[in-house]
Amino acid sequence: MNVIPHIIDGQETEPASGLRFASVDPWTREPWGEIALGGSEDADRAVRAARRAFDEGPWPRLGYAERGTLRHHAPHPDPGLLGEPEVLVHAT
Repeated sequence: MNVIPHIIDGQETEPASGLRFASVDPWTREPWGEIALGGSEDADRAVRAARRAFDEGPWPRLGYAERGTLRHHAPHPDPGLLGEPEVLVHAT
């Protein structure tokens, strides 16, 4: 079974609560992965890491053209990596 952690500050990390939820393939109705269930502590850590990366990283010093080039060349998810689109989940 796939185990999907959070990625915070460039590192895979478990949720502060240690909780996960099962993601079910709607076609087979079988679980295909366990997803890290984030809470407010995880959100706070992610926001602090993003703020630090923005303040201390190169992004604010780049010009518009450089930002556009980076965004254009940023890796895009491979549609085949996760299988068919209907197995993707959105947790609220």
